[in-house]
Parts: sequence; C-alpha cells; structure tokens
Amino acid sequence: MNIMKMRSIYTALVASGLLLSSCGKDFLEKIPQGQLGEGQVSNGEGIEAVLLGAYSIMNGNVSGTWGNYAAAPSQWIFGEITSDNAHKGSEETDQPNMNLLEMLNPNPANDNLTTMWQVYYEGVLRANTTLRLLKQDQEGAKEISSARALEIEAEARMLRGHYYFFMWRVFRNLPWIDENTPLEEAKTKPNDTDIYDKIIDDVKFASENLPVTKIKGEAGRMDRNIAKAYLGKLYLYQKKYDLALPLFQEVIAGKDLTTMPFQDNFDIDKEDGPEALLVSKHAINLTDRAIMPTWATCSAVFMLHQ
Repeated sequence: MNIMKMRSIYTALVASGLLLSSCGKDFLEKIPQGQLGEGQVSNGEGIEAVLLGAYSIMNGNVSGTWGNYAAAPSQWIFGEITSDNAHKGSEETDQPNMNLLEMLNPNPANDNLTTMWQVYYEGVLRANTTLRLLKQDQEGAKEISSARALEIEAEARMLRGHYYFFMWRVFRNLPWIDENTPLEEAKTKPNDTDIYDKIIDDVKFASENLPVTKIKGEAGRMDRNIAKAYLGKLYLYQKKYDLALPLFQEVIAGKDLTTMPFQDNFDIDKEDGPEALLVSKHAINLTDRAIMPTWATCSAVFMLHQ
C-alpha cells in the first residue's frame, strides 16, 4: 500500500469520525426564534411584558387575530343573542352555530363554545405565568420592588378573575388552574366543583391591593374602583345585595356622574369618562400605551351604569 493511498484512507477515517461525532441531537435543541423562552422574561422588564400580554386577551383575541366573535369583550353572543335583546340576523346559513345558541340548543361541537374556552383559558394561562414569574423574582433577584410586586399580583389576579368569570357564566363548572398547578395535573384537572368562590377571592384581593389611580397613568390598567365594582357584580350573582351595595356606593361616591351626557359613553372622542371603569385598550407600540390610537378599538367591558 503506497503512502498516497494510506493518506487517503486516513483522511477518510478522520472525516468519518468527525461526521459521526457531530451526529448527536444537540443541534436540534435550539431556542425558538419566534417566541421568548421563560429564561428570557425571568426579569423585571420581562415580567412587566408578560403582564401586558395577559391584559391583551381582554379584547377576546389571541396573537392579534380577529373574528373570534364568541370571545368578544361585549359578550354579545352569549349575553345578547341568547337573550331577547338581539337577533343575529342575516341568512340562516350564515354562522349557523350562532343560530343554535340563539335557540338555546347548542351542541358540544359548537365552535363558539370552543372559541370562548380556548381564548379565555389563554388569558388565565398568561395571568398564571405572570404570577409564577413574579414569585420566582421575589424569592430570588428581586428586580421588582415589593410595592410594585403587590400591584402586579393584584393586576394579574384581577385579570384571572375576569377571564374565569366570563367562562363561568357560560360553562359553570370549570377546572381551576392557577400558578401553582403543575402542567401534568392541569391536563387532567376535573371540573367537578364550582370555582365561583375562587373567582371572588381573586377579585377581592385586587380590590384590597390595587391603587386607586391608574398604574403608570395608563387608562387600560386595572385599579381599585374596577375591582370594587366587579366584586359587587359578583356578589349580585349570589344575591348578596348587602355586600354589593356598599361597594357600589364607594365607587359612585368617587365619581361625578351629574355633568356628563349619557351619550358620551359611546363617543370615541370622549372616551374614559366617569362612567367608564373597565375598558379594553389597544395601542400600536409601547409609547402609545397610555392613549388609544385612532385606528384601534376601545371595548367597554364594564360600565358603571350596567
């Protein structure tokens, strides 16, 4: 065997060895480029961003998509169409599953029910993620001050209570998934109990720990008046009028409802009036969060007169 042939064989063996050594699975384990991993948001700025993501579900849409009629913050399908307040209209073949809801004859395959479930459990997930990351921060680096951490917890729990309440009105018994529920347990959690008291606990916590003024001056943020009014509404569903009335009186006492014409509630140029409490805000970018751009929509979820 001549030297050239031996050199060729040696080179081939080395190349084969390098090839075999590089055939592991490590190269498949890449950080997804289209989303942020938990390690990337486990800091003060990241937690604030995750919280804003939890707020974004208030408009009834995930990832900015539209057409999720059943998850609309006005709840016009489950609240208006299913009552005597509204008729879906159009042709019988247009959105037939809405017709079934209007006739109070839905089936489990109704896509409006699926949409309602998926969108608002996404909201619950985002609120839970906020709370879990916040707890990790407070037990570790503490990039977020204790005072701000309490506000974030109250915001996230208020959002979670809101999303669960929307689903409770449609489905009643629901699996209660919170920030302490392991993933595997969440997959099989039964819906054999009424979670209404847990919803009240979340909103009550918010009513006791949210500030009276808007956090960072942003009109779409939760505040104490929202939580108190919402808690009163929850008590009405239980016919606990003695608990609801004082909460409504406290909220109304801090509002001047005598000078604003009622129709201003529906005028986009006169938004955020004294009767508007909980509204879904939309902004183009972070610098616009405190206001609402002219192209976006402002969905009134909870008005004082309702």
